[in-house]
Amino acid sequence: MKELSDRGRSEIEDVIYDENGNINMPSLSKMISDDAKESDANDNIITGLTVEDGKFKIPLSALSGMSVESRFISMINKKTIDIHMPGGSFIQRSDFGIKDGDGLTMLDESYLNRGRRLNMLNEDGSMDSIVSINLFKHIIPNYNRMTFS
Repeated sequence: MKELSDRGRSEIEDVIYDENGNINMPSLSKMISDDAKESDANDNIITGLTVEDGKFKIPLSALSGMSVESRFISMINKKTIDIHMPGGSFIQRSDFGIKDGDGLTMLDESYLNRGRRLNMLNEDGSMDSIVSINLFKHIIPNYNRMTFS
C-alpha cells in the first residue's frame, strides 16, 4: 500500500515541481486547467488558471463557482490514497425477485447456472461464481466479432 501511495505522490511531484524542487507553475496550471475543463468550469475560471509572471492570473482562493483548491486536493488524494488495480468490477446482487414470499426459489432452466444454486463453499474448498465474459474479452480471439445468445 505504501509503495502505491509513494508512486502516486511521485507522479504528482513530477508534475508540480521542476528539477530544482520549485513549483512548476505552467505545469500546475495545465493540470488544474485540464481538470476544470473536464468538469465544465466556465471560461472565467479557466482564464484565471492561466499563469502570468509566475503566478496564477487570479488567486485560487478568489475563483468562485468551483472550489479549485478542493478539486486540487481531490486530485492529490486520487493519486496517493485511492488504490488503482487492474481489472474490471464485479457486480453482486441479492436474490430479491428470484424468491417468492415464502422463500421458495422461482428459477427454471432459463436462469443463470440453469437455475441451480451457487455454493459459497464446495466440498473441495472452492466457491461457485458467475463472471461476465466481458472480463475476458481482451484474451478471447475475435471477441468483437462473436455473438452470444
